[in-house]
Amino acid sequence: MRGGGGSGTFYFLIDVSKFSGSAEELAYELLLKYNIATVPGIAYGESTKNFLRFGIGVENLSDIKNSLQIIKNLCS
Repeated sequence: MRGGGGSGTFYFLIDVSKFSGSAEELAYELLLKYNIATVPGIAYGESTKNFLRFGIGVENLSDIKNSLQIIKNLCS
């Protein structure tokens, strides 16, 4: 998903604790390999360190579904 939040953007925290590395490593991989921009949860405090913040704004439904499927596959 391409970045750029707007006034109509919704944000979700996705549990990525099943990923073999850290949320930061996953965020980096998603960005470099899949062009999916997320924010590691640790940016919002220790209690969210195993999460990624995922923004859904102007992206089309197909891109959202594909992005979520990629994250799911990497965390299983």
